[in-house]
Amino acid sequence: MVILADDMGFSDVASYGGEIETPTLDRLAGAGVRFTQLYATPRCSPTRAALLSGRHPHAAGVGHLADTGTDDPAYRGAIRHDVPTLPELLRPAGYRSYLAGKWHLDPANDPASPDAPLARGFERYFGVMRGADDLWHPMSLARDRERLPPPGDGFYLTDAISDAAAGFVRDHAAQHPNAPFFLYVAYTAPHWPVQAPAEDIARFAGRYREGWDALREERANRVATLGLLPGGFQPAPRNPGVPAWQGAEHPDWQRARMRAYAGMVHRMDRGIGDVVRALEETGALENTLLVFLSDNGACPEALGSGNLWLRRVAGFWTPEHYGDDPAVEPGGPDSFQSYGRAWAGASNAPFRGYKSGLYEGGIRSPGIVHWPAGLRHAPGSKLDDVAHVTDLAPTALGLAGLDPPEGMDGRDLRPVLLGGERARGPLYWEHEGWRAVRDGDLKLVSRWRHSWELYDLASDPTELRDLAAQRPQEVARLDGLWQRWAASAGVRPWPWWNPLIRNAAAGVLALSVLLLALLLRLAFRALTRR
Repeated sequence: MVILADDMGFSDVASYGGEIETPTLDRLAGAGVRFTQLYATPRCSPTRAALLSGRHPHAAGVGHLADTGTDDPAYRGAIRHDVPTLPELLRPAGYRSYLAGKWHLDPANDPASPDAPLARGFERYFGVMRGADDLWHPMSLARDRERLPPPGDGFYLTDAISDAAAGFVRDHAAQHPNAPFFLYVAYTAPHWPVQAPAEDIARFAGRYREGWDALREERANRVATLGLLPGGFQPAPRNPGVPAWQGAEHPDWQRARMRAYAGMVHRMDRGIGDVVRALEETGALENTLLVFLSDNGACPEALGSGNLWLRRVAGFWTPEHYGDDPAVEPGGPDSFQSYGRAWAGASNAPFRGYKSGLYEGGIRSPGIVHWPAGLRHAPGSKLDDVAHVTDLAPTALGLAGLDPPEGMDGRDLRPVLLGGERARGPLYWEHEGWRAVRDGDLKLVSRWRHSWELYDLASDPTELRDLAAQRPQEVARLDGLWQRWAASAGVRPWPWWNPLIRNAAAGVLALSVLLLALLLRLAFRALTRR
């Protein structure tokens, strides 16, 4: 069973240094193990492709988001049809596979397409097809191969995902009691929009009065106390472009944004508790390998106010109250907001960077593993072994008694989980011109159109001391590794002009239609006033 959070920072969970109440995940961590160096990719769709294929995203066909799919095999936006998924590989061993939650591996967002969950090995599916959706009234909700209408009042997506996952567990026990199962629970929380039930937001009343600088410091101190990073590490400073809390505009609204985010995480934890109870009730918890992680680091994206302008100035109807608006309290059905760059930096504490980038804040994830019947570590242990999201598929195949197919990049984690050791080769990343390779404790990383930076993560896990000028031979060696990997994986230089031009043309067309509709609306209003 894999539980994937969406855009959650390294230190959001309490057992990783956070102040957000996450009792279910803390209980799982206390009875299981916590990885301190588990890596995802820097973006949503690529991580999901890596998880389900055991391959680096480009090799699986998802070098970028599903929304930017192209004809290039490395960037088609969906897992290539010649790359088998984990559910497809587990089927010969008698496994039945279920997915509750977010897919985001189909450019068409069509549950009946050849790239939808049931076409890629899952027996049952409930969730949302696209990358981001309103939690109160999602527009891309689907069940199996059928698109569902937007739900009415009283619906909340996180609860619906939890209910579906628990239902799959119970139905499997009743209908297929002798068959093993693979359950993939892909929450949309805490990805924007920050929306949560009022009672969950109220739990954090007064919690963020001191602002993001104080929160970042508090979390870094707890990470140190928990021993999740090498002793004596220095927390990364506030990220560039983020103002000091003392200079923050609309401080009450800023606090409300973080409270709504925290409410989302807490509600997700409660839902995970419902799924765990279903495992307990059916007698499956003891022998289920359960993994919790995030698809990337916390998200710095702001949401523009174009829709708000159309509503207020032109009286034009838009389907969602979209935009970061200090006049609107975040969290409820009438808001569609982000929580912003500053709070995202606190979520990723003590690291630098965010989602979409390749500093540790963008790719290092919490990683909780619970497996009562199999783990050979003291409960609550920390595992400092380097692991990657691609390792989950070969690990599952090994547990099922199956050999991984040729081409898998991941490595079986069973030796580590069973108390032993394993060799871990280099890890590679590329996203929108960002590049990185980690080999041993050394990490080479660069931003788009910037030079390589070199860090020794054993002594400098927060990437504050660039060693590139002092160790040019290591830079050359690691650069060679990355270049060979990039060529074999089909990495293309950023930006890819063809899809960008195509998407820009589509955007211009959509904007033209919108402007025409706006002009007609304004003309109609002018005529009716006469």
